Amino acid sequence: AAFTIGMLLTPPDVISQTLMAVPMWLLFEFGLIIGSWYKPKMNEK
Repeated sequence: AAFTIGMLLTPPDVISQTLMAVPMWLLFEFGLIIGSWYKPKMNEK
């Protein structure tokens, strides 16, 4: 999906598309890592 958005938002050359897509992909991966650290606390009743 990051490469598709990069393709739509940049001129049609591969370097620009990659420079746009790679940071978006890294932010996505970073979000997954942060999300895996968060675990909701269960209420024990």
